[in-house]
Amino acid sequence: MAGTLNIDGKNLNYKEAAAAYASGLLTPPKPPGQDRLTVDEVLASVFPDEHAAVKNATKQVADITIEDIIKARGVTPTDENIAAQLEVWGVDGLEDLTKEELKDKLLQSKSVKRAADNIKKNALDQAGFLTQQTDRLTNSEGKLQASDMEHPFAGAYPGDTGSDNVRDYIVFTAFSNDVAGYTKASTVGSESQGDAASLEGTVQLYIPENLSVNSQVGYRNTEGGSLAGTFGNVALSEGDESNLDVMSNLMSSITGQVAAGVETTAVMAQTSGLAGVGAANRHVLFEGVDFRTFSYAYEFLPKSWEESDMLRKIIKFFRIQMLPEIRGNGNTFNPPNYFTIEYMIDGSPTNYLNKIKPTVCTGCDVSYGGNGQFAMFQSDGGEEPAPALINLTLTFQEVQVVSKQDAMEGY
Repeated sequence: MAGTLNIDGKNLNYKEAAAAYASGLLTPPKPPGQDRLTVDEVLASVFPDEHAAVKNATKQVADITIEDIIKARGVTPTDENIAAQLEVWGVDGLEDLTKEELKDKLLQSKSVKRAADNIKKNALDQAGFLTQQTDRLTNSEGKLQASDMEHPFAGAYPGDTGSDNVRDYIVFTAFSNDVAGYTKASTVGSESQGDAASLEGTVQLYIPENLSVNSQVGYRNTEGGSLAGTFGNVALSEGDESNLDVMSNLMSSITGQVAAGVETTAVMAQTSGLAGVGAANRHVLFEGVDFRTFSYAYEFLPKSWEESDMLRKIIKFFRIQMLPEIRGNGNTFNPPNYFTIEYMIDGSPTNYLNKIKPTVCTGCDVSYGGNGQFAMFQSDGGEEPAPALINLTLTFQEVQVVSKQDAMEGY
């Protein structure tokens, strides 16, 4: 059948066949006594017109090379990095990409580079370490990492976050090292928490409509009187009451605390008139400081397939970092990674918004669709349809309590 590729009784069109070869589901045949055919040779022989159109479209962008795209990310275009980038894209070479796809990927690389540069500058200014963005699919320690995401991951939405167009944003940075109050025995940490070796990735998102910070401290009221209060009140009340009344109050209080639940003493005190009743000497006991929580609600309306794909990776990044890894015995977990969160106004840290201690992500709620209907975004390049509207709510909890000294420093 002309214009189709028959595999196991199923006819594949050009896009289906190209995708199957690119993903590795299909392997080009090897004629007897010859070298294995290339994907380009197979597609050209079965789909001459469609493949010629793709080749012609590619020739129109001869000035855009894969080296240009990789350099735009700030990465050296070595053979290893080129092969890794092609694997992430799921293609064998630039001939499998259209003109518009190459333009989108070049723009996307520039956006990621801007995000990585801002992250690097903030890390140098605030924490004193350098974050190195690479295109490796996994890190040198063999940590779990999504095969379609770089490590450390660098994401931004909108794509021009951190540029002159979007100057107010939040930087979420994930680390895998130990931190006080969470994976260390100590509960007090320094301002510089993570390091370049433990950096898992960063995401820059625009500041949502509302930001809030809630500080709560805990108190408990005593149910009965205290001996300390009784003696203290005796010292203050001498001269104002008879010694008999003072001592009766003291003994009544002692009796009530030593033999709690026995009503005889209270009945005698109330009916005799010789002693006061009830516990007027109660206290308010300070119990501690609650951990602060922060919530960020976003509504994303991607304008292109590239933005949709970036949002997919950003959501995946937060879910990977917030979830634990099952240990080798299958019975316990390794704790999830933690985050640092920083507000940037006009591209720089601000003194008008509170600082945030190291946090853990306690919630990542995602919903797709809205405005009365569920809709998918269809690209002109034939990529997989993506949601047209995404709602994301992220919730974080600090792992260290905020003290008076911390409040003086802006927390």
